[in-house]
Amino acid sequence: MSAAPFLTHPTPEESHESLVHNESEWRGPLSTESYMRREAQLADQALTRNGGLQGWILAQPASSGDGSREQLCACETLRKRALVATPTAGVTESLCYGVASVYCPAKNRGKGYPTRMIAELAGHLDREGKAAFSVLYSDIGKKFYHKHGWRPFESSHVALRPVEGQHVPEGVRLLKTEDVEGLCARDEGIIRRRLERLAEQGKTAVAIVPDIDTIRWQQARESFVCNELYGKTPDIQGALVKTPSGIDVWCLWTRWWYNADLSNTKGNSMHILRLAVDDQDYDDSAATTQGVEHASKSEITQAIATLLQAARIDASKWSMADVQIWNPSSATLAAAQTLDSNAQVIHRDKDSIASLRLCDPKLSEAADSLIWTCNEKYAWC
Repeated sequence: MSAAPFLTHPTPEESHESLVHNESEWRGPLSTESYMRREAQLADQALTRNGGLQGWILAQPASSGDGSREQLCACETLRKRALVATPTAGVTESLCYGVASVYCPAKNRGKGYPTRMIAELAGHLDREGKAAFSVLYSDIGKKFYHKHGWRPFESSHVALRPVEGQHVPEGVRLLKTEDVEGLCARDEGIIRRRLERLAEQGKTAVAIVPDIDTIRWQQARESFVCNELYGKTPDIQGALVKTPSGIDVWCLWTRWWYNADLSNTKGNSMHILRLAVDDQDYDDSAATTQGVEHASKSEITQAIATLLQAARIDASKWSMADVQIWNPSSATLAAAQTLDSNAQVIHRDKDSIASLRLCDPKLSEAADSLIWTCNEKYAWC
């Protein structure tokens, strides 16, 4: 009888083998050689160094008994800062893990290996006791990961077409690299205050912190691909506007290319990584018909529309097919509809399904009512 498969960390050689297996699925417009370099660069960011990124494989000892093993399937975990709000403890800082790069080679499919790997990984994260929760973004629908405790959350977006030949709206401050770190620090304060209000209302909520390391990891991905395709990197990272009453509203964005033909925009998207509104009355919960009607003429909605227009203009310069913002609030949807009356929320049911699993047993009583605030693209991994 062969020895049972087991979960373990890969050797450098096994990590390379994983990339060889999955590169056809995930390299996008890059060559194989460029994909390998991109993954090495992403593994050497502030977010991923010093154990921030961990590879995992389900391995089986070889029948030869010589100590070798076969890699059956693989995944990664990415450690991130998180905030947890409860009625009893208020807001506390914690960790979460993003589960990513789940891949099983074709020859090993249909044998239950990913099921075993994910189950063992879930158990490990629970036993480790460091993280309050883990998240993943399923590209195989909602059922498989839900069976293992990752509950599907709101997974929607609104998309707008780029616009060419227009000037950036008056009052917009385009954000450069040097602007981002300070805004990330401000944004963390906004999120903490949002969570404090939820805790005071008797609710339990979590958020992944959009800190500078998280944002820079996203930007490193963009910069690498852009440099490979264009020989240069973008200098505009987002935009900021101030409302008439003095409220700052800003967004950070990133560009994703899936098409190596720069004359063909199909599949390319600019993603709004994070939309921040420095106003304690702003409601970032999912858009509703009533909420859109109420928000349609607010100054926050007008500010968001201005930002989205700036994003559309920038997107046109980089072969983007659309601009997407995940899980739009009522104000965001109202803003999109001022730019395009046909803009609607698209609910995803197959790809990028935001899913969350609690690791901390103290939070289990609130599992069904848990709020995942700031469930936006920056948290993707």
